Amino acid sequence: MRVAHFEVSASCCVILLLLACAVTPCQVTSAWQVEIVDNSRGKNAGAFSSLAIDRFGNLHLVYSRSGGNALQYAFCTKTDKRWDKAVIDPTGGSYGTIAVDSKGRAHIAYNSFKVVGLHYAEWDGTQWQKAIIDPVHTTRETSIQLDSQDNPRITYFRERYADGRTAQSLKYAYFDGKTWFLQTVDHRYGSGGWNALALDRQDRPNISYSTASGFLGFTSLVQRSPAGSSWDHGSVDFQSAKGRRFLDTDSSLAIGSDDLPYVAFINAADRTINYAWKEGDSWHRETVDTLVATGGDSDQVSLKLDKRGNAHLAYSDSGLGKLKYAVRDKSGWHTETVDDSNAGLYASLCLGADGDPYISYYATSSWELRIAHRESSEPSPAK
Repeated sequence: MRVAHFEVSASCCVILLLLACAVTPCQVTSAWQVEIVDNSRGKNAGAFSSLAIDRFGNLHLVYSRSGGNALQYAFCTKTDKRWDKAVIDPTGGSYGTIAVDSKGRAHIAYNSFKVVGLHYAEWDGTQWQKAIIDPVHTTRETSIQLDSQDNPRITYFRERYADGRTAQSLKYAYFDGKTWFLQTVDHRYGSGGWNALALDRQDRPNISYSTASGFLGFTSLVQRSPAGSSWDHGSVDFQSAKGRRFLDTDSSLAIGSDDLPYVAFINAADRTINYAWKEGDSWHRETVDTLVATGGDSDQVSLKLDKRGNAHLAYSDSGLGKLKYAVRDKSGWHTETVDDSNAGLYASLCLGADGDPYISYYATSSWELRIAHRESSEPSPAK
């Protein structure tokens, strides 16, 4: 299957944005620095935010503006420390996720409220190239990663078949440099929500996702023979303390330097933030924090591993209206509040080259997108 790209206006060029778009100071200090990236003049900016840092230290953000009516991109250079903004898709955008390649160029997967299909946009250095990768009906989570050749891999949730029947299955798309390939990973009804994708050192995909049974599913592509590979399905098979299963829950996945999967997830039944890792055929779990309440689709957890293998989490406690941050080292978990002003939804975490955390999130009190950044030393190794 081939998917043809089509071009959009070159006015999105980051260099020209300095002249075409309003800019916002992007300053950091030695403590948590909270700043407004986009307040959209009170018209709701910042839902579905996804943050990435390129190898040059520049920040890239994709998010929804005006209640999902436009997909927005923001860029902040490490040296200029100013935010430039542009609309990528005026037809809307939800559940957008972003990755940046070795040249510092952004790749974005997203859904549109007005145009059906899995959407993809990439910055080619001059202008945005956009395409509909799969014309199926999808309005839920996407997850994008780039392989060692800077080619995009995307997971997404198919909701309906072309004839209107409910599908609700996990799908996977990948680009080999010339052609897009599409496949259904889990056909079971109700599987594929809250999907998160991570690639190991051999570029093999690993995916965490919710299942109809209520468990947090996990699958990886395994080479069965020199001629082929197949998906190895399993689950992070923990029940809640009350015997209930997870229901629909967010997850965030990372592959460690040991090439093993690590996953953070929200247990909606117990209102807990959890962390799990796989050793051999077994999963191990720790409870990181207990929440006052969870708020549904806007409550997300974001996981990153630093160079020493320590886990860093960003998440919200919507019952308290707080953005929270947690770090695991050899002495255990350490949690703190980053922003307590009715904020923290759609949290997305990245770590800079020096291990400094950056978190993008949505503030419901002011309908705006914010960034929190802190300069700090890396914790001691957890293991």
